[in-house]
Amino acid sequence: AMVKAKCRAGGVTVQFLLESAMRKHHDVAFGSIQSKQDGSQIWFYKGMAQSWGMVPEMSITPAQFYSKTNDMYIHYRMAAPNFAVYYVAGGQHCFLTSSNLFYTASTAGKEAAAPDGTPMLHQWVERLVSHQSVRTECAGSHAKNGVDTMSYCALN
Repeated sequence: AMVKAKCRAGGVTVQFLLESAMRKHHDVAFGSIQSKQDGSQIWFYKGMAQSWGMVPEMSITPAQFYSKTNDMYIHYRMAAPNFAVYYVAGGQHCFLTSSNLFYTASTAGKEAAAPDGTPMLHQWVERLVSHQSVRTECAGSHAKNGVDTMSYCALN
């Protein structure tokens, strides 16, 4: 009923639908694999900003884009404890299309050993899809979101 009302009012976004699904299906794990500096996503974001006349967003920097994605993921994690993110250092766009990348990626990079106590990407995904407990994984020091770099992990 809430989704239908929001739709009729013209307020439905992909983010709203995802959050609604996570809240409704709290027994299902939701996850995202996110490169800290995904050039393909940034390029697409800038293109959409140009299409929609969002002038300030047309020149978003990689660090600003990382901060914006962190804001979105922090919101999801606060709204739905069944959501987790696996952050990968670097700019690789996709990891699931190549078995080489899927099995060699970690939070430290697309072909890097995982830091101590951190699962490799494939291990994290295997746990997620088999309904085992996963948490957000990220390599870097913890800092408040919005620092002008991509080497940190957002605190929230």
